[in-house]
Amino acid sequence: MQSIHKNIKEISYLSVLKYVSNNLSGENIAIGLVVISNEQAFFKISKRKVDFVKRLNADVGKLIDFSIAQLNKLFSEDIKKSPQQKLIHTKILFVDYLNRLSAYNNGVLQFSNPQTFNLVFEESNFNEFFKKFISADVEKPLGKAVSNSPFKRILQQNFYVPLKDKIDVDYTLKKQQLPSLLFDFHLDGIGVNGAMCAVKSIDINAQKNATHLRAEISEYESVLDRLNLFAKQKGLPGDPQYHLVFEEYSGDNASLMELSSILQQNTMPLFKVSSANEVKVIADSIIKNKAKKFSEIF
Repeated sequence: MQSIHKNIKEISYLSVLKYVSNNLSGENIAIGLVVISNEQAFFKISKRKVDFVKRLNADVGKLIDFSIAQLNKLFSEDIKKSPQQKLIHTKILFVDYLNRLSAYNNGVLQFSNPQTFNLVFEESNFNEFFKKFISADVEKPLGKAVSNSPFKRILQQNFYVPLKDKIDVDYTLKKQQLPSLLFDFHLDGIGVNGAMCAVKSIDINAQKNATHLRAEISEYESVLDRLNLFAKQKGLPGDPQYHLVFEEYSGDNASLMELSSILQQNTMPLFKVSSANEVKVIADSIIKNKAKKFSEIF
C-alpha cells in the first residue's frame, strides 16, 4: 500500500462509467467519470446522459437508478461532506479498487479499465475532463423552457408564481428524504397542511414516446406510496391531496392517444388527474388550506 501512496501523488487514475446497451457488440454510452488523484477521488454522473438512456430504454430505468444509488452509497460518507456532490476525500480508494470495479461490474453499468495520467487533478480540471469526455450537462434556464411550451407557461403563471412562497415548487425530492426511495424525483409542488399534498405534471404533447411517460407515472405512484408511509410515520392524519396534471393529447401517435384516453378516465388509485385548466383551482385550494413547505418542516 505504501508504494500505491507514492504513485498516487504523481499519477492519476481515470475510469469511465458506461451504460452498455449490447454486451455482444460493446455498444455503450458514457454516463459518469471517476478519477483518483493525489489521495482524492472525484466522482460525477451526468443526469442528462442518464435521462437520455432511460428514454432509449425505459425497461432499465429502475435498474440504473438502483445501481447508481448503490454507487453513491459506496461514497456516501465522503459525498455528504461536499454540497455539490462532486469531490470526495479518501485514503482508501486506489487503482486496485477501480480494477475490481472494472472486472466485477458486467451488467448494464460498467467501469472501464482505469487509465493512467501524469497529471494531478483538482476539481477544475476534473470538471473540464467531465465536460469533454462525458457531458457538458448544460441546464436550460427555466424561462427559456417555459416560453417554448404553452403547457409550461400555464404551470408557471397559475401554479409556480402564486405558490412559490407557500410550498416547494419545481422541487426535486431526494432519495434520502423518504424511506426506501431509490431515486430522486421531480415534483411541480409538494407541501404539508396536516396531510401531504403533491402535484406532478406531464407534458404529453411534448413527448414522442409513451413508454417514457408511463415510466414517469409509475415512478410518481411509487413516490406517493412512500409519501403515504412517511405521513403515517409522522402522524399526519388528513387525507392526502395528490394530482397529476396533463393536457389532452392532440397528435396522432397511437400509444400517446391511448395513454391520454386512460388518464382522461381519471381512475388512477393514488392521484386525481387534472387538466391544465384546473391548475389555478389546485393552487387556490393549497393556499386556502394554508399548506407549508415540505422542505422546511421535514
